[in-house]
Amino acid sequence: LLCHWFLGWNPPVTMVGLVKVVAAAMSVVALARASEVQVLSGDNFHDATSEGFWLVEFYAPWCGHCKRLNPVLDEVAEEAREKGMLIGKVDATAHAKLSESFGVRGYPTLKFRTSPNEEWKAYSGGRKAKDILGFADRMLKDPLTHVTSKADLDEFLESTANEEWK
Repeated sequence: LLCHWFLGWNPPVTMVGLVKVVAAAMSVVALARASEVQVLSGDNFHDATSEGFWLVEFYAPWCGHCKRLNPVLDEVAEEAREKGMLIGKVDATAHAKLSESFGVRGYPTLKFRTSPNEEWKAYSGGRKAKDILGFADRMLKDPLTHVTSKADLDEFLESTANEEWK
């Protein structure tokens, strides 16, 4: 920019243009990140997860199970966010103190909480996209089902049936 000023160009105009370009780029990055799995660390974990419903994976980069789960989390992150569940991940080997505070003993370990007022709980559901999105649906819907007809009862029984029970 100094070069432009020495050549007689108007630095404020150049600076304003640069600021606009940087601001636009930052907006695009922020929008892209809103639909991605959030990378969490000991430095940002508590601030980042201070609001909302979160599912967090504690992983090890060398773990084969983690390597299979990560693409699934990436695949569902945007749809989960649209439903109301944010997904984050913590490299447990790089952030051992944080991982220890969550009782992580194996990889991957998944923890969730539906609001900041709750304690973190272990997620023990399936690791496929449909399982994770189904979990989000179940956790975000009204915990009471109003059954006022046989059709309502049949629908409730079908929606809560475990495939193994059929």
